[in-house]
Amino acid sequence: MKDYLDEVVERECREDSEFATKWAELQARKALARLRLDHHLTQAAVADRMGLPQSRVAEIERSPGKVSFSRIMAYAKAVGISVEEIAQLAAVSR
Repeated sequence: MKDYLDEVVERECREDSEFATKWAELQARKALARLRLDHHLTQAAVADRMGLPQSRVAEIERSPGKVSFSRIMAYAKAVGISVEEIAQLAAVSR
């Protein structure tokens, strides 16, 4: 069941492409962090698995739209999930 806020967000996404892009990025960020936390991993643990500094993992979670697809794939592998799971969670989070 949609509430008023859901309706406002949907309308804004339809009417304002910049808003829609920013909203999608926000949902992707939330999805990445949620999946990592669901797997009981810290950013430092994911960074260690990826061979990156923790600050880079934070950057991936903060700005996934600016990260290459291959980096998202590496993140997914480090967390132990598929890219499809990331996409599904982002879609559900909207």
